[in-house]
Amino acid sequence: MELSKKAVLEKANLACKNTLMETLRIEMVDFGEDYLTARMPVDSRVHQPMVYCMVVLPQL
Repeated sequence: MELSKKAVLEKANLACKNTLMETLRIEMVDFGEDYLTARMPVDSRVHQPMVYCMVVLPQL
């Protein structure tokens, strides 16, 4: 049984509960064979007025 794109995205976003993805409100919105698109609001949680760099590396 093959899942619809909407069902896959729902499962992927559900897997992000209680993670940094949820804290930063990163939501996966589209994917294909060789790409994944996500969106993240820019607000006080991620805004860094002193222009310091923050890097989040995925744990594979």
